[in-house]
Amino acid sequence: MIFTQYMNVFFKKSLYYIIVLKIQYGIILLNRRDIMKEENNRRINRNAVDNANYIIQYFNKKNQEITYQMLNRLMYLYEAIYMSVTDEDCLFNENFYANSFEIDNEEYQKEYKGYGNLPIEINTKDDYDNGVVNKMVVIALYSLFHKWTLAELISFTTREGSPWDNLKKQNNNIIPKEAKIDKAETRNWFKKMVEIDESK
Repeated sequence: MIFTQYMNVFFKKSLYYIIVLKIQYGIILLNRRDIMKEENNRRINRNAVDNANYIIQYFNKKNQEITYQMLNRLMYLYEAIYMSVTDEDCLFNENFYANSFEIDNEEYQKEYKGYGNLPIEINTKDDYDNGVVNKMVVIALYSLFHKWTLAELISFTTREGSPWDNLKKQNNNIIPKEAKIDKAETRNWFKKMVEIDESK
């Protein structure tokens, strides 16, 4: 099934997004214009727990529940979107494990892993201020993936040609326990599905 969803245009200082979602077995087209190119005009929060809290809060406020396994993959795609639209090497300093898509951050794991398959609950009254750029990427993440089930997120992040799939093929169809996904490969893979428009 093919469908197209248009996201609203968001303005935040010099940040201007136009995002178009067009999915056919997980193909995404993302248009970008003028992404805050001056470093001193950007506020970026790279803390994994802060960003996870903001993602959970944003989804919860829209009556969308997130489990730990869903959060792992949403965090991975969140960084992929960020790297694609900013051309940066990373958002988080930590890497993601290939076998679970769990970020290598003890505080993050301690905070959420205990929920297991249950929806993660946080205080929605708290305002998790995680930076101007990050907020826009959360909005993009929600627009693109909020209707996806865990099975669909797993299928997309492990599809043929993905960094996960390449890593598996390089290791005789086995994902090594401690293997981590290369960020540059993730960015390049995601950018193959991204159309970048620099015009004003």
